[in-house]
Amino acid sequence: MTSRFRILALLLLFSATLGANVSSAQAQTAVKQPPANPYGVNVFLHKEVEPWKIEETLRLTAAANIQWIKQEFPWQEIEFRKGYFTDDKWNKSSWEKFDNIVNLAEKYKLNVIARIDHAPDWAKAAAGGTSPLKDYKDLADFTNALLDHYKGRIKYVQLWNEPNLAGEWVPGKAVNPAEYTALLKAVYPAVKAAHPDAVLMTAPMAMTTEGPEARGNMNELDFWSKMYEAGAKGNFDIASANGYGLDQPPDAAPDPKKLNFRRVELIRAIMVKNGDAGTPIWFDEYGWNASPETLSEAEKNFWRHVTPQQQAQWTVDGINYARKNWPWAGVISIWYLRQVGDIPPEKAEYYFMMLDPDFKPQPVYNAVKTDAFKYPGPASNGVPASANPSPTATKVARATATASPTANAVPP
Repeated sequence: MTSRFRILALLLLFSATLGANVSSAQAQTAVKQPPANPYGVNVFLHKEVEPWKIEETLRLTAAANIQWIKQEFPWQEIEFRKGYFTDDKWNKSSWEKFDNIVNLAEKYKLNVIARIDHAPDWAKAAAGGTSPLKDYKDLADFTNALLDHYKGRIKYVQLWNEPNLAGEWVPGKAVNPAEYTALLKAVYPAVKAAHPDAVLMTAPMAMTTEGPEARGNMNELDFWSKMYEAGAKGNFDIASANGYGLDQPPDAAPDPKKLNFRRVELIRAIMVKNGDAGTPIWFDEYGWNASPETLSEAEKNFWRHVTPQQQAQWTVDGINYARKNWPWAGVISIWYLRQVGDIPPEKAEYYFMMLDPDFKPQPVYNAVKTDAFKYPGPASNGVPASANPSPTATKVARATATASPTANAVPP
């Protein structure tokens, strides 16, 4: 190579590197600003069989002026072997189902947070369960493949889920914060090098007061402390947390021995102690359970329980509390909007719902809809009509469209 072309090549390399650094810096600055609209919801659209239900779920999300959806992209359903993204059973791209979800999210002006977990067997160190990976590079490669496939359409990615529970890491063995940190340290730089605009989020830790001696689980405060000891700082853009209120109001004081919404302040203190005050916290799961008295005592109190009216009011109050008191708090994704019918009414988890499986709005949906209209959101310019609504969808649309935001307010 002549000196002339060597200089030109170096200039091009410098320009590309500078552009990537500027882009990454801009992304970092943007993510540290509180989002204009904090309302998010968890959805399970990959489980839906009927296309109209996917669209109706997203239409009703937008109608409530909720801006964000948290949607799982199960790795095992997309990459059937290394670098192979075809579903041979149906002879089609394994992205197709998720393309439809992303297309509809865009139609309804919703932002997608992609949750990645559930590794395929070929990537696991041992088959079955939720075994750790053979090579964290495989997870980095899959994350890059997802970001390549949805280039410019998805940039928020959550890496794994609740690794402080043995059942989510290695069933039957104690959890290991250093191992999860190793995952972050391997995946984060590899993804950011290829996609500097990507925003990578840690897994949320389950709220628990257990220690490793109890079924292998570890409380999230100890887990976070040990993650920082293992070098987690600088290997994620956003810390994820869960924020369940159980039977306490949203302003109940935090305590290491108690589980409530403000327990997240204890995680924040650990972050500040480790020099990570500039990193925001977004909520992966949030809410109160409204199990009825008709359930068994054990089931009814699995997450403790409140009335549907308390659930509605406290959900809104908690988000308002965060907005007023926590400048470091970002999107708060409620658990959950609607499930597809695989959770029966006999289970307490059924009663986190904002919409029942038949799309009937619960008080919490109406309360959120009222409050969310304080913010800019997808309903600001009107919600598009569904292309092919079913009779059920049409009935629900009429019921929700006739109620103004103020008409849906929950009485104090």
